[in-house]
Amino acid sequence: MKERPQSASILVIDDDQLLLQLLEKALGKVGHQVSTVNDPVRGLRLLDEQSFDLVITDVNMPRLSGIKVLEMVKALDETIEVIILTAAEEERFENAIAALRLGASDFLFKPLRNVDELMVSVDRALEKRQLAVSVRQLTQSLERMRNTDFLTGVCTRRYFFDRVSVELLRSKRYLKPISCLLVDIDHLGQINGTYGTPCGDQALVHVARALVETTRSTDIVGRYGGEEFIVALA
Repeated sequence: MKERPQSASILVIDDDQLLLQLLEKALGKVGHQVSTVNDPVRGLRLLDEQSFDLVITDVNMPRLSGIKVLEMVKALDETIEVIILTAAEEERFENAIAALRLGASDFLFKPLRNVDELMVSVDRALEKRQLAVSVRQLTQSLERMRNTDFLTGVCTRRYFFDRVSVELLRSKRYLKPISCLLVDIDHLGQINGTYGTPCGDQALVHVARALVETTRSTDIVGRYGGEEFIVALA
C-alpha cells in the first residue's frame, strides 16, 4: 500500500463554515496541521505570517476569488500547492482551465462525493510539494557549490564580480563609494615547495578566514587567483 505523505501544514479557505469543519476534522485525523478561515483576505494574511505546504480554497468567495488567491499564493512561493473547490455550475470549465494553467494541483467540484476523493488529491498535491521543495534545495545547494571556492569557502572569482556589479549599480544610485582590496600571500610557492601543498592550502584557508572575520557582513570576499584574494568594501 502506498504510504501517505508526512504531516503537512494546510490552509483551507472557504466561506462555507460546515465544509471548513468537515475538512479540518478529516485532514486533522490523518495527522495534518490544519488552519481554516472563511475570508480569503484573512487567508492571504495568514500565508504571510505562517508557512504552509498546501492551500485548499473555494473559487467563488466575497472580496477575492479563488483564482486570485491561487495567483497570489504562487507569487509568494511557487512550491506551495493549491487545490481549488467550486460549487458553481456556471463557468466551471473556464475556471478549471484557468486554475490549472496558473499551477493549481487539482480542481474539485462541490459537493464532494466523499472525503476520500479529496484525500487522494491532497496526497498527490503534497507529493508534488515535497518533490518541488527537494528540487529547489538541490538547486540552491548546487548554486552555492558553484559560487563558493571549494578550498577557502569564500566567493569564486566569477561570483565575486557578479555580486560587485550589483553593488556598483547601488553605489551609483545612492552615491555611495565602494572600495576594493587585492590581497596577495607572499612566497606561497616557496611554502608549497618547502612544506608541501597541504601546508600552503592551510595558509590560504587561514588568510581567507581572517579576511571574512575582519570584514563586515556587507563586504564581499573572493578568491581572485591562486594566491590572491579580492575584497569589496561595500
